[in-house]
Amino acid sequence: LKTDCESVKKSFDEFGPIKILDELTDLDEPAVAPNLYINFAILKDLKKKDIKVLFDGSGGDSTIGHGHARFLELGSKLQFIKLIREYKHFSALRSQTISLFNVIKKFILKPLVPFKLQKKKLLATKDKLDYFNLNLLLKDEIKINSYDRFYDIHGYFPYIDLPNNPNVYRYEEVSANSLFAQYASRLSFHIGNKFDVKIITPFYDKNFIEYCLNVPMKEKMKLGRDRSYFRDAMKGIVPDSVLQRTDKGDLSPVFRNEFNSIPSKQIFDLIIDNQNS
Repeated sequence: LKTDCESVKKSFDEFGPIKILDELTDLDEPAVAPNLYINFAILKDLKKKDIKVLFDGSGGDSTIGHGHARFLELGSKLQFIKLIREYKHFSALRSQTISLFNVIKKFILKPLVPFKLQKKKLLATKDKLDYFNLNLLLKDEIKINSYDRFYDIHGYFPYIDLPNNPNVYRYEEVSANSLFAQYASRLSFHIGNKFDVKIITPFYDKNFIEYCLNVPMKEKMKLGRDRSYFRDAMKGIVPDSVLQRTDKGDLSPVFRNEFNSIPSKQIFDLIIDNQNS
């Protein structure tokens, strides 16, 4: 399927999350996402053009699956030669050097260690393992226990409460069961309503998720290319330059540059004013 849609380039040199903080907080639910300024800019354009529907790619990574568990699959079967060959392809595409010792340690030996011991080691650094490592910004006396906080809200903690199961497909299920899928869906609803645009997220379709979970791991990781089956499906639709990419865009510099350009007193006043309003 091809469309006659044309791409539009937008510049965010003068536009970031802090400058639209009042807009970001003017929702029925807190918008905890520093890159939402991009969504707002797109939705404002759609509203001007009287476009009522937006197809959004949220959940793509979790649903499609990168296929990294392929290395664990080969390691669990002691297919050492295939494992090294596949990981060499993977590293070469990313201009990384391969350490045979680390490959053996990570994908053959580590899975043999009782999971209780692995969890004990991870819990020793639990305050440094959350998604955004909030404790880097907090003083020692107010640091939070990331493990307890995640466990209270979601019932498990990413990277620690992984499935203690020899079936590597369980890792894909954990990935697809994103902790933020429900929140992202609600947020899409709220910001869509704000701009009178219906936001549709195809990657959260339960039938599509089920299909992706059942794709063989060898099709997800092939010759070092993660999400290989999805890349193949997009040939002739998505430009080759995009299909061959091994990284993703980094949106953080816009926020970082904007934050660093504002005097600390102004940031403090901005936060205090918003708390009191």
